[in-house]
This record gives sequence, structure tokens and C-alpha cells, in this order.
Amino acid sequence: MPSANKLFFALKILVAVFLLTTIFYLINPQKIFEVISKKNGFYFNIALLLLIPNIFFQVLKWKLLLETSQQISFFNATKSLLFGKTLASLTPGGFGELGRGFFLDGFPKTELVKLAFFDKLQNTSLILVFGFYAYFVIVLSFAVNFLLFFLCLLLSFACIFIFLKASVLSKKFKNVFDFGIKFQLETFALSLLFYLTYILQFAFLVRSFSQKQEISELSFASSLAVLGKILLPVSFGDIGIREITAIFSFTKIGVSPEEATCGGLVLFFLNILLPALFGFLLTVPHFLKSKNLKG
Repeated sequence: MPSANKLFFALKILVAVFLLTTIFYLINPQKIFEVISKKNGFYFNIALLLLIPNIFFQVLKWKLLLETSQQISFFNATKSLLFGKTLASLTPGGFGELGRGFFLDGFPKTELVKLAFFDKLQNTSLILVFGFYAYFVIVLSFAVNFLLFFLCLLLSFACIFIFLKASVLSKKFKNVFDFGIKFQLETFALSLLFYLTYILQFAFLVRSFSQKQEISELSFASSLAVLGKILLPVSFGDIGIREITAIFSFTKIGVSPEEATCGGLVLFFLNILLPALFGFLLTVPHFLKSKNLKG
């Protein structure tokens, strides 16, 4: 009789196949090539350049978190973060990133997972705040105002509180918030810079494939798409979910399904696949060396 893990694995593969099949019904594959051929190089290049601050802000924050335990070089912090991207590409919702520090020597493994969890929780809080805000503005057509943003902030805090109470992680990581207010604000600011860079990157990518002019609207749609992706962690590497949430979000503001799909696919390549490849290449020598030492 197959184990529960094998059944779960098979289920996720089936979900990914189902999602990809659904996407082919939502888009015209022939138009994809037409959309790509007409891309706007200026906005596309801006999105490419935004990958630099995107990675930089993530590494800088991870380095700060690691140095609550011991000093680490920027290069090793980068390798650790990219290794997390490798794991994230193989898991739903990017949860593999919690293991980003497993190859680091001299750090308690439990502490590393706690730090990665703290990092992901801060990032998730921002995704919830801006994602809920975008949902009210784009889907429900609410007027843009501060009171609405404050409501989304409270709603996001409620979601995180429920998650912590419901999850076994809340017991294992009971001291995860043992940081001073100043440190939490510093790391939160870096999360905000990373999130804004990521959202703008998504917006500029879709803009490069479409005729939609308003970057502000595209940014709202990007936030909504990212929210949908983290609320539905049902396939490996979020295959299919990313594209479907992009189609749902961007078509609300007049972007075609093909244009939204192109933006989502390039975003996946830039922010997941490419860093995951570098993470794999940078950490393979470490694992080979450890294997030789044990041998």
C-alpha cells in the first residue's frame, strides 16, 4: 500500500498537470509567440535590472538575521539564500526556503529554520497587506484610501495570528520573535524594499508584453496575483498557480491572458529558476566535499 507521502506527491503532480491543462484552455498558445515578438525592450530591461536589488535586499536581510547567531560573509549569505531558492523551486508555496541554511557550518539547524521562518513570515505579512488591498481595489472596485489600507493591515495580522496558533510551528518556534523592536523594523524595511522591487518587476514585465500603460494598476494586479499564489500552495514550484493567478488578476485591468502568462513565466525564470540554478551550482561543491570527508 503506498505511503501517505507518495500519495501526496502524486496528488501534487496531478494538480500541476490539471493546472497546466487549464491554462491551455484559457490562452491561445499561438498568440504567446506573437506577444513575445512584440515585447517592449525598454520595460523588459528595467524588469531585468530590478533583479539586482531584488536579490540584494533579500541577501542583506538574511545576512542580518544570520549574524544574530554569528558573523557570516556576504558571499556565504548569498549562497545560503540561493540554495533556499533551489529548495523553493521544488516545493509548494516556496516553503523549501525554510531549509536555506542547512549547508551552513557552525549554525544550529533549528535556529536557521527559525530565522528563515521569521524572514518568510515578514514577507508573507506584506504580501497579505498589499494583496488584500489590491483585491478590494481591483476586484471589488473600492476607492483607494488609507482607511482601506489599515483594514487590510488588520486583516493580514489576523491571518498570521490564526496561522501561528493553528500550526505546529508555533510551538517549535515559540522564541522566534526574540528580537528587539529596532531590529524587527530594520528587517521589515528590507522586506518592504524587496517586496516593492518584486511587484514593480512583475508590473514592468507585464507592461513589456502589453499595451497597458499605468504602472500603478499593473502593480495592484501584481500584488493580487502574488496573494493568490501564496494562498493556493498546491503544486510543485507553484507551477500553474502562478500563471492562473496572473491571468485572473491582470485580465481585471484589461491585460490579455497571453500577456499575463508571458509576464508570469518570465518572472518565474528570473526570480525562481535562475536563482535556483545558481544556488544548486554554488552548493554542490560543498555537499561533494562533505561526502568525501565522511567517506
